[in-house]
Amino acid sequence: MIMGEENKANNKSKIKEKRILLCILFNLGILLIGLIYYLLIQWGIGLVCPFKTFFHIDCPYCGLSRYCIAMLQLRFVDAFNYHPIVFISVPILAYLYFKVCLRYIKTGIIITTEKENEFITLFLLISLVFGIFRVLFNGSVGSVF
Repeated sequence: MIMGEENKANNKSKIKEKRILLCILFNLGILLIGLIYYLLIQWGIGLVCPFKTFFHIDCPYCGLSRYCIAMLQLRFVDAFNYHPIVFISVPILAYLYFKVCLRYIKTGIIITTEKENEFITLFLLISLVFGIFRVLFNGSVGSVF
Protein backbone atom coordinates (compact mmCIF):
# COMPACT_ATOMS: atom_id res chain seq x y z
CA MET A 1 0.00 0.00 0.00
CA ILE A 2 2.78 2.42 0.90
CA MET A 3 4.61 1.53 -2.33
CA GLY A 4 1.54 2.48 -4.39
CA GLU A 5 1.27 5.84 -2.64
CA GLU A 6 4.97 6.50 -3.24
CA ASN A 7 4.52 5.73 -6.95
CA LYS A 8 1.55 8.11 -7.16
CA ALA A 9 3.52 10.85 -5.41
CA ASN A 10 6.51 10.17 -7.65
CA ASN A 11 4.32 10.34 -10.79
CA LYS A 12 2.73 13.60 -9.62
CA SER A 13 6.20 15.02 -9.00
CA LYS A 14 7.37 14.00 -12.49
CA ILE A 15 4.25 15.48 -14.09
CA LYS A 16 4.80 18.73 -12.20
CA GLU A 17 8.44 18.81 -13.31
CA LYS A 18 7.34 18.36 -16.95
CA ARG A 19 4.86 21.21 -16.61
CA ILE A 20 7.53 23.46 -15.09
CA LEU A 21 9.87 22.60 -17.96
CA LEU A 22 7.14 23.34 -20.52
CA CYS A 23 6.42 26.72 -18.90
CA ILE A 24 10.13 27.58 -18.86
CA LEU A 25 10.56 26.57 -22.51
CA PHE A 26 7.44 28.49 -23.55
CA ASN A 27 8.63 31.64 -21.75
CA LEU A 28 12.13 31.29 -23.20
CA GLY A 29 10.54 30.99 -26.65
CA ILE A 30 8.60 34.21 -26.09
CA LEU A 31 11.78 35.96 -24.90
CA LEU A 32 13.70 34.66 -27.92
CA ILE A 33 11.05 35.93 -30.33
CA GLY A 34 11.10 39.30 -28.55
CA LEU A 35 14.90 39.45 -28.69
CA ILE A 36 14.94 38.61 -32.41
CA TYR A 37 12.32 41.29 -33.11
CA TYR A 38 14.30 43.81 -31.02
CA LEU A 39 17.47 43.03 -32.97
CA LEU A 40 15.65 43.31 -36.29
CA ILE A 41 14.34 46.75 -35.28
CA GLN A 42 17.83 47.81 -34.20
CA TRP A 43 19.10 46.79 -37.65
CA GLY A 44 16.36 48.82 -39.32
CA ILE A 45 14.15 45.87 -40.19
CA GLY A 46 10.74 46.00 -38.53
CA LEU A 47 7.21 44.87 -39.13
CA VAL A 48 4.96 47.24 -40.97
CA CYS A 49 1.58 47.90 -39.39
CA PRO A 50 -1.07 46.73 -41.86
CA PHE A 51 -3.62 49.14 -40.36
CA LYS A 52 -1.36 52.13 -40.98
CA THR A 53 -0.40 50.81 -44.41
CA PHE A 54 -4.00 50.47 -45.63
CA PHE A 55 -5.73 53.34 -43.83
CA HIS A 56 -2.81 55.81 -43.47
CA ILE A 57 -3.61 56.53 -39.81
CA ASP A 58 -2.17 55.15 -36.59
CA CYS A 59 -3.87 52.03 -35.30
CA PRO A 60 -5.27 52.00 -31.75
CA TYR A 61 -2.22 50.02 -30.58
CA CYS A 62 0.30 52.21 -32.37
CA GLY A 63 3.44 52.72 -30.33
CA LEU A 64 3.59 49.25 -28.85
CA SER A 65 6.93 48.35 -30.46
CA ARG A 66 8.41 51.70 -29.46
CA TYR A 67 6.99 51.15 -25.96
CA CYS A 68 8.73 47.77 -25.67
CA ILE A 69 12.04 49.13 -26.93
CA ALA A 70 11.87 52.10 -24.56
CA MET A 71 11.14 49.74 -21.64
CA LEU A 72 14.12 47.54 -22.59
CA GLN A 73 16.28 50.66 -22.63
CA LEU A 74 14.82 51.76 -19.26
CA ARG A 75 13.38 54.95 -20.77
CA PHE A 76 10.16 54.85 -18.75
CA VAL A 77 8.93 58.36 -19.58
CA ASP A 78 9.25 57.66 -23.29
CA ALA A 79 7.51 54.30 -22.85
CA PHE A 80 4.65 56.01 -21.03
CA ASN A 81 4.32 58.58 -23.82
CA TYR A 82 4.31 55.90 -26.52
CA HIS A 83 1.42 54.00 -24.95
CA PRO A 84 0.23 55.07 -21.46
CA ILE A 85 -2.46 52.40 -21.16
CA VAL A 86 0.00 49.58 -21.75
CA PHE A 87 2.51 51.16 -19.36
CA ILE A 88 -0.09 51.10 -16.61
CA SER A 89 -1.52 47.65 -17.33
CA VAL A 90 1.63 45.59 -18.03
CA PRO A 91 2.24 44.73 -14.35
CA ILE A 92 -1.36 43.56 -13.96
CA LEU A 93 -1.30 41.54 -17.18
CA ALA A 94 2.06 40.01 -16.19
CA TYR A 95 0.56 39.03 -12.84
CA LEU A 96 -2.38 37.34 -14.61
CA TYR A 97 -0.02 35.56 -17.02
CA PHE A 98 2.13 34.13 -14.24
CA LYS A 99 -0.97 33.20 -12.28
CA VAL A 100 -2.18 31.13 -15.25
CA CYS A 101 1.30 29.56 -15.56
CA LEU A 102 1.27 28.57 -11.89
CA ARG A 103 -2.26 27.19 -12.25
CA TYR A 104 -1.04 25.08 -15.18
CA ILE A 105 1.90 23.76 -13.16
CA LYS A 106 -0.36 22.80 -10.27
CA THR A 107 -3.38 21.43 -12.16
CA GLY A 108 -2.40 20.94 -15.80
CA ILE A 109 -5.20 23.26 -16.89
CA ILE A 110 -4.49 26.38 -18.93
CA ILE A 111 -7.59 28.43 -18.36
CA THR A 112 -8.46 31.82 -16.99
CA THR A 113 -11.18 32.42 -14.47
CA GLU A 114 -14.30 34.43 -15.27
CA LYS A 115 -12.95 37.44 -13.35
CA GLU A 116 -9.62 37.25 -15.20
CA ASN A 117 -11.49 37.11 -18.53
CA GLU A 118 -13.56 40.13 -17.51
CA PHE A 119 -10.40 42.07 -16.65
CA ILE A 120 -8.69 41.15 -19.92
CA THR A 121 -11.81 42.15 -21.89
CA LEU A 122 -12.05 45.43 -19.97
CA PHE A 123 -8.36 46.13 -20.62
CA LEU A 124 -8.77 45.49 -24.35
CA LEU A 125 -11.83 47.73 -24.56
CA ILE A 126 -10.22 50.58 -22.60
CA SER A 127 -7.08 50.31 -24.67
CA LEU A 128 -9.09 50.28 -27.92
CA VAL A 129 -11.15 53.34 -26.88
CA PHE A 130 -7.97 55.13 -25.80
CA GLY A 131 -6.33 54.29 -29.12
CA ILE A 132 -9.32 55.58 -31.08
CA PHE A 133 -9.30 58.84 -29.12
CA ARG A 134 -5.56 59.12 -29.68
CA VAL A 135 -6.05 58.70 -33.44
CA LEU A 136 -8.95 61.18 -33.52
CA PHE A 137 -6.99 63.84 -31.64
CA ASN A 138 -3.78 63.27 -33.64
CA GLY A 139 -1.76 61.83 -30.80
CA SER A 140 -2.50 64.62 -28.33
CA VAL A 141 -3.98 62.13 -25.85
CA GLY A 142 -1.16 60.37 -24.07
CA SER A 143 1.60 62.85 -24.84
CA VAL A 144 1.91 63.92 -21.25
CA PHE A 145 5.59 64.78 -20.97
